[in-house]
Amino acid sequence: MEFDTLKFNSNVLMLDADRNVSLTELVYYSQPSMSVNFTDLVKERIIASRNTLTCMVNDGKIIYGVNTSMGGLLTDSFL
Repeated sequence: MEFDTLKFNSNVLMLDADRNVSLTELVYYSQPSMSVNFTDLVKERIIASRNTLTCMVNDGKIIYGVNTSMGGLLTDSFL
């Protein structure tokens, strides 16, 4: 979707699982007077992802960027 054709008629960006969001939209809706909301499905997926990560960390799995340092500091394990 081109920025020129977007019609910003709301101060709320609603994110759902089937919608691609452009960087332009994210920048536009990141302004102080705007907000970003999620559908219930997106919230459920975020919670499920968080729960999966928590289980993996609790099981002692090494997850790059979650329970390790980033970049060259990861030397012992590979996913």
